[in-house]
This record gives sequence, structure tokens and C-alpha cells, in this order.
Amino acid sequence: CERKFQGTFDLEQNQSPPPSYVVVETETAHKLAWEIYYTFQKKK
Repeated sequence: CERKFQGTFDLEQNQSPPPSYVVVETETAHKLAWEIYYTFQKKK
């Protein structure tokens, strides 16, 4: 998959949690990815 960093933008369509490959493998980055995910959900 060459669209790794676009994964967060696809969440609005896929309705799925962010894949692990979207973020750097750190707890802080992973937590941030979830915050972005929930932010997209709230905007709907």
C-alpha cells in the first residue's frame, strides 16, 4: 500500500480504526492517530 499517510483521510469513508501502519510505532503517535480518528467521526 503506497497510500500509507493518506489512510487517516480515508477513515471518513472506511468507517474503521486507523491501521497500525498509518502512524509511527510509538504510543504517542498511535494515540494521536486515534484522536484524529474520533475527531473525524464527530464532524459527521
